Parts: sequence; structure tokens; C-alpha cells
Amino acid sequence: MNCISRCPKHLKPAQDISNMRKEATKAGLTNSKGVRHAVAFKDDLYKTGRLKEVSMSLKSDGVVDSAKQAFYALRLWKHSKINPFELVVPQKPVNGIDGVRRLMKAAEEVSK
Repeated sequence: MNCISRCPKHLKPAQDISNMRKEATKAGLTNSKGVRHAVAFKDDLYKTGRLKEVSMSLKSDGVVDSAKQAFYALRLWKHSKINPFELVVPQKPVNGIDGVRRLMKAAEEVSK
């Protein structure tokens, strides 16, 4: 972030932006790409301890905007960076998923 390197050191723009996002979400402003992405991220992490990149794009961007990135997705698939079959093949949770879930619940409690 350029704002962090350019702002005076006593200012914390990244933290302020993060706080504004939290407040906007609490106020019910949840129909944005950023909020949908954060929710998809949290849901994937809680379910399996892994991120499902393909479904995150669909949940964040929607079908139409995700389809616009088809050529990019094909390049990622070619280089084994994503697996489109993750949409239909369920992933097993990681070892220690209970610990991941406990940490996420604790973080939610602290942030309330």
C-alpha cells in the first residue's frame, strides 16, 4: 500500500480503512464485493481450513464477472494454481480443523 509508505508515521491509514470496513459491515452495508469476499474466505476457512479459490471468485464476483476472467483462470489451471473440480469434489478438512474453528470463534468474540 502506497499510503502506508507515504503518510506520516503517526497516521495509520490501513488500520483506519479496516475499521471503516468493520463499521460499514456492522451498519448493514454488506452488498459489496469486499464483504462477499471476506464472508466467502471465512466460510471456506471454517468448513475445511482451506480456501477454495474457484468458489471464492464465484461468491465474491458472481458468475458474470467470474466468467470475464475465464482466460486468466485457464492459465492458472494450466499451471496447477487452481482446480476447477473443487466446485464438485468436496474437500476434506485439514488435520486440526477443530483448532482452526476454535481460533476463529475466539477471534469473533474478541472483535465484538
